[in-house]
Amino acid sequence: MKFNRQNLKIPQYLEKIIKLFPHISSGRKNYKDQHIRILKNIDIVKKFIKKNKNN
Repeated sequence: MKFNRQNLKIPQYLEKIIKLFPHISSGRKNYKDQHIRILKNIDIVKKFIKKNKNN
């Protein structure tokens, strides 16, 4: 699965946090990049589990 900034929507939990605490977004400019890294890690773990489940 490909992840990039252009086709990625901000997750709902981040939108809620930013609405509650708007000063947070000024401190972290790369929250989309951070979210992409999390999605990539989840994808890698899913592939690993699927591969090892078949063995």
